Order: sequence, then structure tokens, then C-alpha cells
Amino acid sequence: MKRMWLQQPVALEILDVRGSSMLFVLPDVQSRNDITNFLTSSSNLAVEAKSLLVTGASSPTCSWSVESKKSLAEARKVLVKRWCSGAISNFEYLMELNFLAGRTMNDISRYPVFPWVLADYTSESLDLSDPRVFRDLSKPMGCQNAERQRSFEMRYEEWDQEDNNVPPFHYGTHYSTSAHILHYLVRIQPFTGYHLALQGGVFDVPDRLFHCVAETWEDTAGNKNMIDVKELCPEFFYLPDFLVNNNNLQLGSRQDGQPVESVILPPWANGDPMEFIRMQRAALESSYVSAHLHEWVDLIFGFKQRGKFAVEAVNVFYYLTYEGAIDVAQIQDDCQRQAVVAQISHFGQSPKQLFQRPHPPKQVVEPP
Repeated sequence: MKRMWLQQPVALEILDVRGSSMLFVLPDVQSRNDITNFLTSSSNLAVEAKSLLVTGASSPTCSWSVESKKSLAEARKVLVKRWCSGAISNFEYLMELNFLAGRTMNDISRYPVFPWVLADYTSESLDLSDPRVFRDLSKPMGCQNAERQRSFEMRYEEWDQEDNNVPPFHYGTHYSTSAHILHYLVRIQPFTGYHLALQGGVFDVPDRLFHCVAETWEDTAGNKNMIDVKELCPEFFYLPDFLVNNNNLQLGSRQDGQPVESVILPPWANGDPMEFIRMQRAALESSYVSAHLHEWVDLIFGFKQRGKFAVEAVNVFYYLTYEGAIDVAQIQDDCQRQAVVAQISHFGQSPKQLFQRPHPPKQVVEPP
């Protein structure tokens, strides 16, 4: 698959039939195209390479396949149809969309993005038949609180593009960055090592580390700040290990004296990381989320990602987060180029826009 690297078309992800993959970053787009053409024209690799590199037939979940003659547009249609009919799960569908949109676990700056689906992290138990326990999937994280939504709207409306030389935006931060991934996954390798490298060999300030699920939800969905609008990553729905300090990392103590160890879970998880993941996954596959997930897809991968519909949805991010916003290779000034690269690398990159029209809903069959 052809991939972006720092918003430039110079990367190539090679996949095999087992779902394993490697990401290569080439010097320039011509080098990438030369390698792609070689792989797809080689007599020994032609059939398999075309399937993988041209159509993306083998994604991390390997839940669907297409022949090499089919285009990515046709592949998307097949995928949407399978999800809408219930042939694949919500988790599988999100992984597939992320893959097609250029997200990969081989690049923490373009890591797969998943939604917060629950809004209740304080109750003793959860009733997944109650819509009140769920997050509003039709709105971005910055709009889960009405007061904060209005603040973001005012920022956009009052932005002076001429003075700032930057297009108006609602959010100066992003819902998925390399720092967010390292924040969530700091307790497991290789992310522990990446975190230490980013922080100069030491762990971040204890009060900023991922410490408590309920606290993190309040930071991202409440009205405490105008900065944090991050979504989740796939591990929240299948991997309990990232919640536990099994490696006995010395993460320090917070200002209130509380040591940072394993992540503090919601009461309904009963202190059990496996139960937390089970409930997260059950919520993701619930009837409520199945009936509304297409609305979140519209925001992240679809027609509300850019343009007037993004403005109406209060879903406009800083312009450098969007693919094609700037050609780094054409920036002549070294300092300016390094600044742009740093911005793109550390402050978020939006996925490739996959849909130009409203995404159809899933055909949900309510339980008897």
C-alpha cells in the first residue's frame, strides 16, 4: 500500500497474506513509485503484490478480500455493504477503515483511531440498553459539552485569517497524535521506550501520565480546557495489558501523593482490566453504537471531515493536519521546513477522506 509520511507521499507499507506488515520511508515519491511498479510487475510477485499494494486486499484484520482488478473505490463499497449488513463487527470495520485511510500501527503519528463510545465511567454497573451511558457519536469530542462547543465555535467565528495567515479552525490540537498513543500505551513496550525517547530519557510529569480512565474522559469531554479532544486507540477494545504496570515502571507520584501504577478503572470494571476490555468491546458492538457509528465515521473519515460540512459540525482542525495541505519538499527555508515537519509529526494528522457523502447506517436488529 502507498502511504503518507509526514503528509508526504513517500512511504510504502508491505503486507503479507498473514497480516504482517513493514513500513518503508523512501527519499521521494519517485523512489516509492519505482519500487511499487517493480513489485507489481515482477512475474513472481505480480498477482500477490497487486492485490496488496494496489487494492489493499490484506488488511490487519484480513476480514475481506478483493481481486487486483478492483479499485479502492470498489473495495470500499464492498466493505461498507458488508458492515451495513452485519457481516463484520464494528471493531473489524473500524480497523478496515483505518487501514484504507492510511492509518497503521507501524507509525504512531498515523495510528488507528477509535472512538470513545461510553460516557459513564463512575457508575457501579452499566446498562448497555440505556442510551444515556453512551457518548454522542454524532459530535466530535470537543462538542460533548455544550459550553465547550460554543467556545470552539467562537474561536472559529472570531479568527482573523489575514492577521494570523492561517485558515480558521475550531481545534488547534487533534484527536490522534503520537503523544496521545504514547500517553495511553506508556506501560507496554515498545511504547515505553518511545515515550522515554520523546521525554529525553525520563517519564513525563506524573500528573500528566495516563492514570485514571474517568479522569481522562472528563479532560477530553468536559469543560476543563480548550486543548484535550483526543479519541481512543484500538487497544481499548482488545488488550488489557496496557492498563497494568506489569513491568514495574517507576512512574512517580502525583502532586496529591498518589503513586502512578496501573490505570484506575471505572467502578463497573470491578478493578479487573479484563472486565474493562470486555465491557468496552460489548459497548462498541452494542445496538446503540451500531445504530450511530456511521455518524462518527462521517466526522473522521467522511463528508464532515472537511469543507462546509466540517464547519457546520464544529469539526475543523488546524490546516496542517489535513493531507495535501502543504508540500514540505517545496519549502526552501530550512527553519520553516523543520517547523512544519515538527508540527505535522507531533500535533496530529487527519486520515485520508474516504467518503464524500453521508455514510449509510448499519442495519441493526434489536434484541428480542
